[in-house]
Amino acid sequence: MRVKGEAMKERLITLTLVLIFCSSSVVSQTFLDDLETVRKIKLLEAYPDDVAKILAKNDLGLYKLYKEKPFYGASLTASHVRLEYSSGKCLEEPDSDFMSQDDWDVLKSKVTGIEISPWDDIELKDIGVNITKFHKERPYRSYKNLHVLLDKDAGIAFEIHGTLIKHVYLFPSRNNLSLLCKNESLRKFYLGNKWRLVPEEKHTIVDFNYPAHVTDLQVTKLEGEDKKFQVQVTAKDPENDVLYYNYNVSDGKINGMGAKVIWDLSSAGPGTYTITAGVDDGCGICGRIMSKVVTIK
Repeated sequence: MRVKGEAMKERLITLTLVLIFCSSSVVSQTFLDDLETVRKIKLLEAYPDDVAKILAKNDLGLYKLYKEKPFYGASLTASHVRLEYSSGKCLEEPDSDFMSQDDWDVLKSKVTGIEISPWDDIELKDIGVNITKFHKERPYRSYKNLHVLLDKDAGIAFEIHGTLIKHVYLFPSRNNLSLLCKNESLRKFYLGNKWRLVPEEKHTIVDFNYPAHVTDLQVTKLEGEDKKFQVQVTAKDPENDVLYYNYNVSDGKINGMGAKVIWDLSSAGPGTYTITAGVDDGCGICGRIMSKVVTIK
């Protein structure tokens, strides 16, 4: 029976993969590269260390960074990814309107769900998704242009605003029902086609936040200084939220705060150094980041 179950799981994985085809759009293709990387994370099996190895892509520095702190969310090449991990505890009754990390009777810290969000505008048609078997649902009454398309057999869902993909959700397929917490309402939910576990209350107010993006990063050597650089970040937020600027450097230190700072590499020896800038509008660093490299001789 185990061999049969594994074969079924492989067929479901293959089914999910063939839902997405190559696209002529470079932007779409780059996002698909991110998606294929994330799909290597095995739901209900992978631990944070496994996630770190996959997403670091043989970069030892990144691997150490991810390993030291369980990877919950970060920026990839063309998208932002978030992960959910099991608490290791089954609740008597579900406490979420949707799928939850606590739905699964697995050990603590195993990956139970993944959300990946493209930074650029990508239409569903641009990545060649065959949605003939997908259930379409409007999860919020107040948002007529927001829909979720899902296939629980394949374990994939697309949240679309109009025709644009905003999020892709990867979740355990129906092949994993034996690992669900022993709760009849959960079982019915996963056997059904609905995205919501319970209907939305009548007067619910939903506040969507679109991430802020870095659109330009300028790094200029200060006049008369060999190891100090002025850094200027240009960023854009759809809702004009207050932005907090975040800098990550391979060496040296950042002096100042905000969109214009000084990168001080006075203590660094000859070599090549990298600065990465991101902006936070309350989501964390969820939008596009940008990096620049400088060389000190």
